[in-house]
Amino acid sequence: MTIQSFTPPADPVFQHLLSEAAVSGAVPVYGIVVSAAKLVAFDPAFHPEESAEGADIVRSIMTAWQAGHPAQPWVYPRGDEFVVSDDYFALAAIRRGNPGTLACQCLGEPKSGSVVSSTGPLTREWVRKSLGLTAATA
Repeated sequence: MTIQSFTPPADPVFQHLLSEAAVSGAVPVYGIVVSAAKLVAFDPAFHPEESAEGADIVRSIMTAWQAGHPAQPWVYPRGDEFVVSDDYFALAAIRRGNPGTLACQCLGEPKSGSVVSSTGPLTREWVRKSLGLTAATA
């Protein structure tokens, strides 16, 4: 598997929500704690973690998690689930570690009963900073 094959399939919903959240602030972002069982992959057939390189990445994420730095994927709500569109390695680590609940950044208001807690909406500045955007990259 090549690095290019690590590129997740395009999810136009995720891209639109992320762009609107980061650029205009029109989409609110919430910090949520949710049941790990409610996370679903945008493309359930995409498994970059099944390659040797991918397995190494998942192990690295697990090591960081054990050191107190858990993966916190960006998700969006879809019914009672939360879609993970671009962080398949973190999703594989979450499934492997089976944490019960975990923190995520949610693009859009989380209305699901599976949300344990939420905070927000987060400020546009926080969203832009967490995405690595600055005034120079706006």
